[in-house]
This record gives sequence, C-alpha cells and structure tokens, in this order.
Amino acid sequence: MTGKIFASILASLSVSMMLAGEYPTKIVEGKPYYEYSVAKSEGFYSISKKFGVTQAEIQEANPQTKNGLKEGEHLLIPKKNTQGVMHKVQKSETLFSLKQKYGLTYDDLYEANPSLKTRGLIEGTDIRIPQKKELVARRNKAEKEASEPVKNAPAPVVTKPVEPAKPAAQQSAASTTTTPAARPSFTAHEVKKGETLYSISKQHNVAADEIVKLNPDAKEGVKIGQILIIPPTYANTAAPVENTTKKSELKTHVVKKGETVYSISKQYGISQDALISRNPGIDQELQEGKMIIVPPVFESNSFVEPEQSQAPSNKVHIVKPEETIFGICKQYMITQEDLIKANPDVANGLMAGKILRIPMSQTEIAETTTADSISNSLEKVFNSEPKTSIECALALPWNFAKVTETSKIDANTEKFIEFYNGMLLAADTLRKNGLNINLRVYDSGKTDAEAQTLVSYKELKNMDFIIGPAYQAQIKTMADFALAYNVKLVIPFSSKSDEVKNNSNIFQINAPQNESAADVALQIAQNFKDYNIVVVSFSDQKYNDKAVWADTLSFTLNAMGVKHKDVVFSNFTELKKTVDKKKKNLIFPVTTNQVALNQVLPIINMLKAKDTEIAVFGFNEWQNYNSISKELFQYDTYFTSPFFVDFKSEETIKFLRKYRSYYSAEPSNTHPMYAILGYDMMMYFCESMQKYGHDFEWALDKIKPSTLQSDFKFNRVGESGGFINSRHFIIENSETNGCKMFAK
Repeated sequence: MTGKIFASILASLSVSMMLAGEYPTKIVEGKPYYEYSVAKSEGFYSISKKFGVTQAEIQEANPQTKNGLKEGEHLLIPKKNTQGVMHKVQKSETLFSLKQKYGLTYDDLYEANPSLKTRGLIEGTDIRIPQKKELVARRNKAEKEASEPVKNAPAPVVTKPVEPAKPAAQQSAASTTTTPAARPSFTAHEVKKGETLYSISKQHNVAADEIVKLNPDAKEGVKIGQILIIPPTYANTAAPVENTTKKSELKTHVVKKGETVYSISKQYGISQDALISRNPGIDQELQEGKMIIVPPVFESNSFVEPEQSQAPSNKVHIVKPEETIFGICKQYMITQEDLIKANPDVANGLMAGKILRIPMSQTEIAETTTADSISNSLEKVFNSEPKTSIECALALPWNFAKVTETSKIDANTEKFIEFYNGMLLAADTLRKNGLNINLRVYDSGKTDAEAQTLVSYKELKNMDFIIGPAYQAQIKTMADFALAYNVKLVIPFSSKSDEVKNNSNIFQINAPQNESAADVALQIAQNFKDYNIVVVSFSDQKYNDKAVWADTLSFTLNAMGVKHKDVVFSNFTELKKTVDKKKKNLIFPVTTNQVALNQVLPIINMLKAKDTEIAVFGFNEWQNYNSISKELFQYDTYFTSPFFVDFKSEETIKFLRKYRSYYSAEPSNTHPMYAILGYDMMMYFCESMQKYGHDFEWALDKIKPSTLQSDFKFNRVGESGGFINSRHFIIENSETNGCKMFAK
C-alpha cells in the first residue's frame, strides 16, 4: 500500500475523530476555523451537513474550491456558535500571562472556559477569549449585585455555634418571593450524621471548592457538629449539574507506629472503604513500616467522621478462584442461610474477585471499634453511577511521522486501522443508543520512552478507559498511570505481561498460555471423554511451542480419569499404534509451527483413509496457514480460540454491511477479525460503564455485552490484581456441517 493511500486512510481516521469533537482548529484573522481534509467522493453538500454550515460559507472561506473539491484537499470550515476569538495554548503559557495579554481577569477566563478549573491549560488546545461587550455586560451585572445590601453576612471569625440554615425546601415563601432580585446571603450549616462535603455542596447548590475557601478545615473531611459557612450561590459558585469527579494525585504512605486505617483515611481525606479497596487486608493487619497506596480522591468517597456509637455488622471477603459457598461458610463459621441473606445474588453462583459481606457475631461486633472497621455500605467503594458519557482513548503505534508519499503500510498497521474502524462503528451504535462517546486517538510508538511521553498528556487522566498499548515494553508505564488515576487499561493483544497480577485496573484480553491451557484442557476432558485422545509432541524442541498445553492436558486428563496417550511424532507406523479402530480418535498435535504441521497432518489423513474415525484438535492460528488448509477439512477439526464469529447471525451481517458502506472495503478475514475485535471491546467497556458505572467490575457476572466475536469472561487475578479474559470457544470445522461453535 503506497504512502499516498496510507495518507488518505489517516485523513479519514482524522475525520472520524469528530466523535470527540476535536478537528484541529486554526485561527485566521481572529476567527476560528476547523481544519478538514476532504475524503474520497465527498462533496460540498455532505461536508456542509457534517459541520452545520452552508455550502456558500465553505466556498467563501476556501476560494480555491470554486472549480470543485479534490480528495485530500485541506479546507477551512467556519466554526459556528463561537463567541469571541480562539487562542491556541502555547508551551509555558499560564493563566496569568493570558489574562495580562488580553486584559482579562481569572473569572473572565474561567467563565468562558469552565474546564480550566479542573484541567488547567493544556498545550496545543484552544480556549475561548470572550469579547469585550460580553465582559462589559457581565461586569455591569456583577456591579449591580455588589451594590445591593448583603444580609446576614458572617463575621470574619465564628466564635459560637450559628443557627443552622434551613434547607431550601423548608424556607418560608416570604424569603423566596419578597425580593426575587436580591443577592442571596451567606448561611451556616451544621454537619449532620452521614453528610459529606459533596452532599452539603449539592444541598446548597454551591461548589465544594467554594465551601472549602471559607472553611479550609473541610478539605480534610467534615465532622459531625462542625459549623460550615456557606457562600451565596452565583453562576461561578454553583455546584456542577452532574456528579463530576474530582481527582487528586496518587500518593503512597508508610505506616507509622500507632496509626490505624481510620487515622490514615482522615489524614488524606479519603473514605476507609476506598483505602481498603486499594490495599486489601489492611483492615485485618496494618503493620508498621508497610507502604500502602492512597488512591485518587473522589467527591463521592471523601472522608466522613463516623459516630462512635455505630458499630459494623459485616466483614469483607473477596472470593478466590475455585472457592465455594460451603468453604467460605466453614472459614467464617456461619451458615449458608446467613451468607445468602447478606449477599442475595450468591444464590446464582460465585465469581472470583466478587466482594461478599460476612455477617459478624455479636461478640465480634462488641470487640470491634467503629474507627478501624469497614462501613456497611460497600457500594461506596465503587463508582457505580451509570454513565451517560464515556471518555476513552486508543493508543497504538501508527507511526504518523514516518509516512511519506512512497512509504508502504506494514501488516500490523493495517490491522490497527481495521481495529480502529470497528471501534468507530461501535461508537456510532452507542451514540444512537443515547451514550455520548468522546474518543481520542494517540500514536503510542513502540518504546517505553514513548509511553512515558504519552502518559504526560494531561487529558489522559480524565479517561474512563484506554485501549492499548500494542507492545509489551510499554505496559508497565501505562499500567502505573492507569492505577494512579483510576483509568481502566485494556490490553488488547499481549498475553505476557505480569502487571495484571498487581493492578486492579487492568483488563487483559488474551490470557497467558498456562491459564488458557488449563481452561481448554478442562473443556476437552468434559467434551471428549469418550474419545481415544492422542497428545502429539515432537522430538525437535523448536516445534514444541505449545509444550505447556501438552503437560497441562495430560495432567488434567489424568486427574479426571480420562484415558489418553502421549506420543512423540516420528513416522506413520508409530502414530498408527496409538489409534483405536473401535473408538472415535481425537489427535491433538500440540504445536502452531507450520513445518511440524506439514509433516504430521498428511500422516493423520492417511490414518483416516484406513477406515479409522479420526478428528483433529488444534489451535486458532492454524486457520491462517494456507499450506495446510486442504488437509484440515478432510476430517473433523476442532479449534480452541477466545474468538468465534457466526457469519449467519443477523447482527454480524448488519455489521459487515455497515463496514462496507462506511469504508468501501471488506474487513480482513483473519483470526481474530480485527475490525470486529475493535467493535467488541468498545461495546463491552462502554455498555458496562453505561449500565454499572466507571467501576463496573462489581457487576461482571451481570454483564451481557452486545459483542460479535467474543462475549468476554473476565476473572480477577488474585485478591488485588486485574482481570483476564478466560473465555475460550471450541469451534468445529467439518465437510458436512461447515464451521460452528461446539462448546464454550
């Protein structure tokens, strides 16, 4: 593929980023324009509809187009509904330098660009510089309000309790209707049981930051009985309409002598539940000198002073792999009825990683102090609020900087482009279902240094999830970043990283070989127990790339009492000795090496010609080898794969039609199909967060994704690790039945 074609693909990729509303912006003579590259077969009409401008406006901004449009031509598209001029933030610029340059105040900039308060200035982004007439109108309004009398303004120092303000709903009609234009007064609020800084800010419709300005101690958490001064509500002090998340930096803390979970939680302003969630086991044992992680602080998990009289009635247990209800009940000496009563959904089965409430005995309750216990409301640990908007990023090695007119695209980049195309189709589907998708695309490169540059971009801290990177060398840096800022990191291709073992924010699509082998070995033992199973390895060790599978399968079959034979392949005669003419035979050459397969598969075919019933078991990779395709379909062949596409299903047919319509191309028929893989990942993580919140892992057993190639079955690794997709299909290929799912 030539560089020119690749450049065209990159242009269409840039166009697709309209999902994030982030076409590059250019300021020409003080007016903002989108920079847009014309796609193949595009005309004035389709572009005008895309941007909501007229064809005449496009032609006026681009005089060179009077004779028509050309593919790849760069256009300036007038940016509509924008007040004032746009300023592209340069390196080293600050809010102070901008306000000096344009004769503004900080409030002017904040009001025109609300995101500045939470994200600050980001190099390369555009901010709005308000017009003078807009500022004059706002300042006149402010002066008018300032000239009105302030009622009940507090003294600089509060020396005695102030009568708590009544909630707005309880105020008298006179106070709300007598002087509708009057400036609202300062009030006082006495903190009650269960209230947090966030809930108080919502109650008074005042931003939490504004309360902290008048009550600095509230930054570390509020206490029952504490008197807070509440400022009046203006446009710039009102609480956000949505439950926005306010993140702080990740911190580490070394436990000092005498410290408790309670004291550490209070010190950092984080709830005890959130601290325990990031550091499982500290509620049971908190050793001096132990380093613990203090997670980012959310408005919904800030520290709350508990009442000393309230004691917990539950402990917490994180389900380990293969644990049973009986075993857990025996461990804690409780009845199954008590466990199910505290956790009703347990009746539907257990899943590794699930958090259970364990009822405490009256003696345990009496001996446990509230300060160092776990709250009854475990849900507060998780951000389980259903989302209506998703921030996500794709970080893959596009190598944009190396593209020239004559360069060729490599095979991996072709796959990545199809993967991205599939993500866009999923985003389109999700948007039609009412979910707002903000998708950003980054060139991740291949090295750890490039990954470190990538995670320095401030906007990544606000992502719900990141898909990438493609290379193992970058995973450690990306994983540390994801843990620090509570971003889900979806590792799409690599299966060899150990980061998932200690990072609860990682979701790994491809399972490590040993875990895949164990899952599939169990499936073989269950589905082929009546077969004569022959496990074939090779004398030349370079062919035994799946030796772990041979060992695991033999061990599992022995453990489950399923008879089988292990043989080292040499020739027809030796392999013939392992075949049983009275039974169905399942021969499993445990390799993905093409040379080895070219040797053994013709021999197996010869055995079948002797009226012996033979089936072959193999790996998904085999289907990509043209040299063995003729051999495979001369007998029943079973593949193991985490992916399976039913091309007869209505949803798959719709996807393929849509792909052809959008991209005028067919997705490559590889295993897996990368276009569908991108679609599936986008659908799974967005739908999960839409229904169960950012921290949707509490509901893994409830998720039923709208996927086409894998329905993803994520299991937690250990008590504090991330999640690995353990889904494996057994796929049957035969001359009579074609390709179909045999088991999963």
